Amino acid sequence: MKRGFSAMQGPQDAENAFDWDRLRVFRAVALTGSMSAAAERLGGSLPTVSRRMSDLETNLRAELFCRTPRGITLTKAGETLLRHVELIADTVEAAQWELTAQSLRENTSLHIACSESLAASWVAPRMAAFLKESPQSAIQLSVYDGLDAEEGLFPDIHIQHSKPTQPDIITRRIGRSHYMAFTSRAHSTPDGTPKSFADLLQQGCLVHSAYTDICRSIPNTEKRMELLRQTNSLTTMVALCRAGLAPALLPAHYAECHPDLTAHPELTGPALDIWISSTPRTRSLKRGDVVIEWLTSVFSPQESLWFRQSPPIFQIKQDM
Repeated sequence: MKRGFSAMQGPQDAENAFDWDRLRVFRAVALTGSMSAAAERLGGSLPTVSRRMSDLETNLRAELFCRTPRGITLTKAGETLLRHVELIADTVEAAQWELTAQSLRENTSLHIACSESLAASWVAPRMAAFLKESPQSAIQLSVYDGLDAEEGLFPDIHIQHSKPTQPDIITRRIGRSHYMAFTSRAHSTPDGTPKSFADLLQQGCLVHSAYTDICRSIPNTEKRMELLRQTNSLTTMVALCRAGLAPALLPAHYAECHPDLTAHPELTGPALDIWISSTPRTRSLKRGDVVIEWLTSVFSPQESLWFRQSPPIFQIKQDM
């Protein structure tokens, strides 16, 4: 006897005629119109299926099938039973789906994608403390400055500087990132301390290519930014600036992250909004809302003044 019919051993009384293992065999026969086809679908044998259906008819004291040379059709009693069995099948499948979905919600890791200017310098350093307080939150952090949702790359949560336009994405603004020039404290630039944007141009100021790409979409943006020395790595920018090669146009909060750099709040670039986005699925995951609220809080004025609406010039001067 093949697996799948191990519980079908001999006639049962009328009370046990409605056990699901027996009824699913009846359903397979009714839907396929053949006992042999039902046996193949369920992974059992034809004699076992035939015997179990005879037992079911005996226990119910009703003829369920009309057996003809061309196959099997249901009697009125069979049609009545099938209608109820379909309801039972829907209930069983719904229970299986709900339990599986609950298990996935409890064990699924949340994927956070974050722009490079915020990931390593701000989100990652605060993640360790959050996970110690919320050990049940499984988080995967990736660095992306741009995502193609059409290719299925949109994460559970995304923190970026441009507002997403994809449908079904839940988005809100959580702060503003201000940009200003930085120079090395240990090494002076070859042409001295920059005093104006013209000096930044002359000294080949470093700028992140993702930043200039976003600035192109801002009306009345300083077009001369495109003449600055572009690189696709903020880490490389900081290293070159620290070594005294040239000034760098960096997010204002880098003054806190890199105290060996000197901020020049009088030399600014366009500020960028910070958007947090999530998919509807994210809030159905266990602790999805908790992670979203934590990410929102780390950019709040209560946590730091770097991301408020107005430039944090006073804070920088005070720190200096």
